[in-house]
Amino acid sequence: MIILATGIALPLGGRTASAGYISNLYDNIQQFRELPQEVTELKDSYNQTLQELDRARMNTEKLQQQNAELAEQIGN
Repeated sequence: MIILATGIALPLGGRTASAGYISNLYDNIQQFRELPQEVTELKDSYNQTLQELDRARMNTEKLQQQNAELAEQIGN
């Protein structure tokens, strides 16, 4: 990867790369290295949201059942 980064950093014609270009390249490599952590965080957030939705669904079903029981009691 270092060889690839060095090859990219060196412009054609053998000129030395500017400091800004190397800095940008370094920043891009850092962002790329942080992607797995970000993906893990997104997966965790997704799973937490699924759990919350499941709890909300169960609460809704429970309330619907209670409402049906109350309606039956009132109807009798």
